[in-house]
Amino acid sequence: MSRITTTHSTPKNTASVETRRLNAAAEQWARIGARAFSSHASRRLITKINRMTTTNTLHGDFEKAKAAGPLNIFGDELWVRQSGQETGGVLAVMEDFTEPGQGPPLHRHGREDESFYVVEGEFLFEVDGKQIHARAGEAVFAPKGTAHTFQNTGATRGRLLIMVHPAGLEDFFADIARASKGMAEPDLAVVVPIFHNHGLELLGPPIGARASR
Repeated sequence: MSRITTTHSTPKNTASVETRRLNAAAEQWARIGARAFSSHASRRLITKINRMTTTNTLHGDFEKAKAAGPLNIFGDELWVRQSGQETGGVLAVMEDFTEPGQGPPLHRHGREDESFYVVEGEFLFEVDGKQIHARAGEAVFAPKGTAHTFQNTGATRGRLLIMVHPAGLEDFFADIARASKGMAEPDLAVVVPIFHNHGLELLGPPIGARASR
């Protein structure tokens, strides 16, 4: 698995604390994925992720991913950390930075199971109408076929690790980012066909938009 680079200017003790914290997060997140995804290929890959994170390989460089840069999804910054091309289509790993009050519209996946691990911040998730509050160190699972969404309910930018099984959702995000470049607000005439092309259904507005009505 790719690794996060710490800059040379980062104090050694700070880097060590960050490394231990993120390793612990990745280990728990991988264990959740191992329980959620039952296929033999998924278990083998997640076992590999667990082994790699315990040897600090998560925190090396993301040069390949950084070269492509983050995807801008209507203000959210999303990094593809491991694509389906790297996992044989088994799963994809993404890192999402969400501003306070923001989050995606209510939607449903027809193909992918999705796991969320909160690295930083506080979030409200909805999965088939059930509300789940999650803070750093906690995880939420949204099986395919469930209507789900989330909102950053904290006062600062939140950070999520997202794993989907099988891979493919990263291509959806890339298509949305390209099609919506320069848009201040989503244009449904542009966005909805992209949802359909990737086996997703757009079901309703984000939590924040519903709350403001």
